[in-house]
Amino acid sequence: MISKTNSSEEKPKKESLVKDLLTNLKSHHINVSKILENENRARILHWIFKEPGIHFNDLLRKVGVSAGTLTWHLDLLEKAKLIQKRKVGQYLFYFSSLVKDPLSKLDRKLSKSKTTLNVLHLINMNPGLYQNQIAKRLNLHHKTIKYHLDKLLQVDAIYKEKTGRRPKFFPVFKLVLCGDGGIGKTTLSTFFCKQTYQDHELTVGLEIHSKKFLFNDSPEFLQIWDLSGQKQFRFLLSDFFRGAHGVILGFDMSRRGSFLNLSKWLKIIPQVPIFLMATKSDKGYHPTLSREKAQEFAKRNNFIGFTETSAKENLNVEVPFIRIIEHVKGYDMGSGTITFADDVERLKSIGFWSVTKDSELTRIQVGDLENFLKSREEIELFALFLELHGQNGT
Repeated sequence: MISKTNSSEEKPKKESLVKDLLTNLKSHHINVSKILENENRARILHWIFKEPGIHFNDLLRKVGVSAGTLTWHLDLLEKAKLIQKRKVGQYLFYFSSLVKDPLSKLDRKLSKSKTTLNVLHLINMNPGLYQNQIAKRLNLHHKTIKYHLDKLLQVDAIYKEKTGRRPKFFPVFKLVLCGDGGIGKTTLSTFFCKQTYQDHELTVGLEIHSKKFLFNDSPEFLQIWDLSGQKQFRFLLSDFFRGAHGVILGFDMSRRGSFLNLSKWLKIIPQVPIFLMATKSDKGYHPTLSREKAQEFAKRNNFIGFTETSAKENLNVEVPFIRIIEHVKGYDMGSGTITFADDVERLKSIGFWSVTKDSELTRIQVGDLENFLKSREEIELFALFLELHGQNGT
């Protein structure tokens, strides 16, 4: 008996399937037409070809048969070497037998998962939800939600905080702090996070701090990525900007070169809100620079604002962070209530997305931040790894 399906579902083109299979599966001596005589089986194969890496439950919804019937057809198609399956945890995903390296395809598919994005959007709009609340609102099984929550936690898109026996989930607000080396970015971000002033040596690679804040009494999590301005780290920068909600671009008002180099930074920064800050206002402007020049540059490049800061004198340190949060949240300057927590947490690990030359998103996990790219040898090895990674597309 053939189950009825929603009329809006796409119908498989049997002739196209047969032609594709006969062309590509020459080594398999099977009667393709006979295999596809069953309409449900043809429909199953159609969706696996159309959506490589399709999940078992998605097939159930699209084909409209029972789980037992679907399993029977899938087993038959697998024995005929028309499809292959891969198990990730407790989840089964199906591919055409023509697909090479299916797990790589699966990773790309999951990185674009609509369900993952729906979960993220719900948490962004409703910070502090429990897992069962997310499952109920999206009308999905709690195990499915757990899978997508784990995925978001893995890429630092959300964070969880235990209250009692169950964790609540909150959005992560990522800000990138960039500009030439030695302009005082790390000194300023350290003062902002810890309320203590201390001179810093040049940042090697990357510093990441996290700070909790309340926006209109709703708890959120601010993640500050303080990028090195040194030239040997330029190959990493595009990956570090990925997923940022906004960028604070800085220059040392006493160094003309750091202002002139702002244009170079703009070529690297993606299309996100940018706030311009002049650091070390206690030293005054270089003779060829002025507040008017900085304001004109910010206006010409459609930045969301400009301010002069000094960590040494505690001048306007919070302004860039507050303004970007307000802008991204859709509030006018000063119209949102933002309260920053006193505690600060330095992340112990870092991961980021890399794009291969085949335009495939791949997660690169770097371990202990305390030892992250602290020597020239490590920098060169990591650069070589990224280069090979891009060439091979693995």
